Amino acid sequence: MTTRTPTITVLMIAGMRDNACRQKIAAAIESIAGVKDVNVNLYRARATIIHEPPCVESELMQTIEECGYAAEPLVNGRMNGLTDW
Repeated sequence: MTTRTPTITVLMIAGMRDNACRQKIAAAIESIAGVKDVNVNLYRARATIIHEPPCVESELMQTIEECGYAAEPLVNGRMNGLTDW
């Protein structure tokens, strides 16, 4: 039996204004197959997601964008282009 090691993805999210935004994003991410846990932090403008295949980072970002927000991976503690923080 193969044991899967979960992946932790941290995404910066632009455009969240209130708790309703946070809840909308969290619910959308939780509905993705392979997502084990999600924490969307309104004040830090980021989502931390623990997931396994078939879920991949690009699917997480697309889901957030379909909710009406911009998303970008946090790499080495830095974002690469979003400016609406």
